[in-house]
Amino acid sequence: MVRGTTRRGVAAVVAGAATVWGAVPAGADPSDPTKGVSPSSAGMPGGALVEQIIGWGMWLGLAACAAVIIYGAATWHGWGGASAGRSLAGKTFVLAGAAGLVIIGLVQTIVSTLY
Repeated sequence: MVRGTTRRGVAAVVAGAATVWGAVPAGADPSDPTKGVSPSSAGMPGGALVEQIIGWGMWLGLAACAAVIIYGAATWHGWGGASAGRSLAGKTFVLAGAAGLVIIGLVQTIVSTLY
């Protein structure tokens, strides 16, 4: 029962995607539907404000990750001899903060690449 339902669901999604991707506006070049299109905030009302808010969010994220790394390093070092569990938690905080910094730093590249 589940197998048949899954196959029908997948078939419906594929058919819907083919319909959407196959739809090309009149006068458009079907070989390159994104020709002449690039993301830009030029002329968008409030575009500068949105860019500023995104910049603030990235800065706050970087600051939070830096704080997590500092806390993790202090926990890792301070509890290294007395408590193995706290030392392991400190290492985890340091690695999680570093991973967060890498992801936040690569957000612009990831979005541009996926576009």
